[in-house]
Amino acid sequence: METRFILGIIAAILTVTVFLVALRMKMRAQFQTRVRPADGSDVLGFVIVQKAATAPGMRAWNARYVTGTSVDEFAIEMRIAEPVAPSPFAQGSILFRRTPGSTGAALLRDLSRVLGLPEEPTPGMPLDELRCDASFMGSRLTRGDGPDTIAGSFTMQPPGDWIVAKVFFSGGAGEVFLAVNPAAGRGEFLRKDPELSEPVVREFSRLFYAG
Repeated sequence: METRFILGIIAAILTVTVFLVALRMKMRAQFQTRVRPADGSDVLGFVIVQKAATAPGMRAWNARYVTGTSVDEFAIEMRIAEPVAPSPFAQGSILFRRTPGSTGAALLRDLSRVLGLPEEPTPGMPLDELRCDASFMGSRLTRGDGPDTIAGSFTMQPPGDWIVAKVFFSGGAGEVFLAVNPAAGRGEFLRKDPELSEPVVREFSRLFYAG
């Protein structure tokens, strides 16, 4: 009788555990859907033009964000790493560089909105380059639906020209997706989670200052 009682308790605990795990997964899926709108409002696009890299093994582009009244510029350098199965990620690095004379006013305003922030955060101390760790998710991706979903917007099948990475700011306190398509001359910042956005804009804005 005592053995049956103990087994009954164990079975009940396992049932509750399975239920809680399933509920957590459901809530996580709902949250991810909620923070990644399907209308494109979580994407900031810009133009890229290839340039000479400053170190071997790097790829580099000048980036331009154009609005009706202004042009904001910065540079991107990537040390791209290709994921090797079974891992979906490969560790690399991304360097953002300041373009002298670019204030970034429209870019930072719109990036804050796209990443879900109610207002622009106060920037840290100015700097000329910002080095970030990155997890590369693929360098031959296609935008659209496929057998897998990467960064909410991309797939590996069929192969394409998009390079996609998750970029970490402030030691991982901030995260954002960065996608570039060298063949099309396009780049994008894509929102990951709003609660991880503030350090992204705060650190990125350090590249834009007068002088």
